[in-house]
Formats: sequence, structure tokens, C-alpha cells
Amino acid sequence: MQKGIIKNIFIICAMAAFFIPLISLAQSSQSVEIPNPLNIKTIWDIIGRVIDFLFVISLIVAVFAVIYAGYLFLFSQADPEKIKTARHVIYYSLAGVIVVFLSKSIINLLLEVLGSNAKIP
Repeated sequence: MQKGIIKNIFIICAMAAFFIPLISLAQSSQSVEIPNPLNIKTIWDIIGRVIDFLFVISLIVAVFAVIYAGYLFLFSQADPEKIKTARHVIYYSLAGVIVVFLSKSIINLLLEVLGSNAKIP
């Protein structure tokens, strides 16, 4: 019985500690301005930043893919199947880098074709 009362008093105090500042802010005549630390104004800015991040990650992955293909070439021992695999790794990693380089242009072109005024920076 005693634990239940103490628990209820604690819950009421915790809720009061959370809601009383909200009530006092609601009665304030001053407006509260929250600064934007990312300087993002539109959804397209967010998409542009995500593409920039993925661009860096994909370039790092492409470098490791080319190194892996070099390793496959080096240790292929003239096996045509391993050489073919190494060539495919290089081709696909270079194709991926090209797509990543053109990603913003492709999206901006699609937005323009669809008639949107939005642009990805």
C-alpha cells in the first residue's frame, strides 16, 4: 500500500516537472525561436545532402572494389574465369561511379521534365 502511494506521488511530481514549464512558455508574450543548425530550408536541401554523403561513401567503396579487382587479377593464375570476374568488378565499379557522378543531374533533369521548380543544390 505504501509503495503504491509513493509511486503515484513520484509520477505526479514528474508530470508536474514536465508540464509546468510548458504552461509558463504558453503564457509568455515573447516568441521562442529555435535556430536551424543545419541551414536546411527545403526537402530538396536534405536530399542534396544525403546524395553528397552517399557520393563520398560510394567513392570509398569504388576504390576498395578496384583494389579487390586488382587482387583478383594478381592471384588469378591465368584462370580465365577469375580474370573475367576481376574485369566485371572493375566495369561495375566504374559504372557505379559514373551513376553517382550523374545522380544530382539525373534527379534535377527528372524534376525539370515533371515540371517542378525545385532544384537539388
